[in-house]
Amino acid sequence: MPRALTAFMEASAYRALFTPADVSIRWYQYFSMSERRLGLASVALRPSNQSVPSRVVGEWAFRDRFPKLYLDSANAYASLDADAYARGGLWAACLGGVILAGVRASLIALQAKSADARICYGVGIGLLFLLPAQASLQAILVIHGLGVLVTLSVLQAIGYCRSKGERCIN
Repeated sequence: MPRALTAFMEASAYRALFTPADVSIRWYQYFSMSERRLGLASVALRPSNQSVPSRVVGEWAFRDRFPKLYLDSANAYASLDADAYARGGLWAACLGGVILAGVRASLIALQAKSADARICYGVGIGLLFLLPAQASLQAILVIHGLGVLVTLSVLQAIGYCRSKGERCIN
């Protein structure tokens, strides 16, 4: 196998398997040391480009330690648990897990209603497999579309119940 291909595969494996964990650890370290929480303000309001949490942590954890390897600005996007921890501590991280479990349970309950809902279930399970280690809860639900999939599943279930003349909610 060519050396360049081997190096590419090693770098890709490192990026996919170890980088998300390294970034999450850095978020935990940064927000444990600073003893301040982000709260929900930065979700609703757009902070300045210099105060975006991913940039603050990225510059602290990576660019400042390895200035030759990173550009003038570095972003370290948080995993679901690290972002929740930065916003509200350990309880917020646990709440993020409970919310994801609720999304999973709703996808399971709704997928039996129609073929379209089963498609939404399959895509949703794929997103739940890939994204929690790479994205925050708001990114998973909004930007990556998991919230849209749940909404579509609910609408499919309502349409199925109405077409059969059944009550949708017992």
